[in-house]
Order: sequence, then structure tokens, then C-alpha cells
Amino acid sequence: MAEDLYGGWGMPIHVEPPHFSVIDHGGDGLSVYDSDDPELRFRLWESKRHDSATKSVTEVVTGASGQLREHAAEYLARMSKPLQLNDDPRIQQLAGKIVKLWTSRDAAGGVGVSVGTTARRALPSRPFRGLRREFSHFETPQHREGLVIEIPRLKEFARDVRAEILKGIE
Repeated sequence: MAEDLYGGWGMPIHVEPPHFSVIDHGGDGLSVYDSDDPELRFRLWESKRHDSATKSVTEVVTGASGQLREHAAEYLARMSKPLQLNDDPRIQQLAGKIVKLWTSRDAAGGVGVSVGTTARRALPSRPFRGLRREFSHFETPQHREGLVIEIPRLKEFARDVRAEILKGIE
């Protein structure tokens, strides 16, 4: 979905492909943007599933935000090498300094949290307040992006997807 997500910085010019497995350690996505600045911008994404009756979407977003705050530099370091192999020299150049840009809190960096949830109850009025709190150092709201994806029967959908993938492995 990231390739089609028009956000605060427009459409991404590159989206790093997802991991092979959902249990792989690391960030869940990276989008690169050309926003008429001399430098490209990037957004590191963390995606979570919410299907709990006891935990709110806000709690899931806040947990994902804390995970990004604690481990973003490590996640970006893991993504740096594949990005250096990109055909676009601007993306190659970004890849070489992406961790330094992040750790120095450069304005070229940003974060995003997406949550897949079952459409069964109303969303909280401020589900992304934890994202804002964890990354309040970012200059503008465009640096922080949030997305809630409501999927009817999320558990059943996830089970069906798993079954289809396993068919291909057997």
C-alpha cells in the first residue's frame, strides 16, 4: 500500500520491499520521497496488527512508536546495504548516510506507524498521540504519519493468507 499512499511528502519515489517473514527483526518499511528539497527524505515504518478486545488502537500505535524510537537506527542500518544497490544514485547516496541522518535528528527523516484492525468498534479520537509524543522533536506533522487500515474479519483474513502462502511452500 505504501507505493500508493499520498502523504505529507507526496508519493514515494521508492518503497523498500517488505521482509520475507513477519517475524524478521527490523523496521517494516521504508519510503523515500523527493520533495523538491536538495536532499531526499525518508520515512521508516512500523506496522502492527490489532485484533484485541482489551487493547486499544492507541496502545498499539504507542507501542510501535516506542519500538521505532528504541531501534530505528538499527533498522535503518539493516536497510542501508540493499538501498546502496538501488539504480537511482540519489537513493544510493541517501543509503550511505541514512543512519547518521536519523541519529542526528535531521529533517530528512520521518516515521510512520500503520495498524491493521478489524472494523468492529469506533476508533479512538486521537489514536496517534503516542506517535506524536515519541517523535515530538520532528519539526512538522509531515514527519509523522499514521495509518489505520480496517479489514473486515482480520483474523480470518490473516489465516487465509497464511494458508495460501503455505500452499506455495509445500
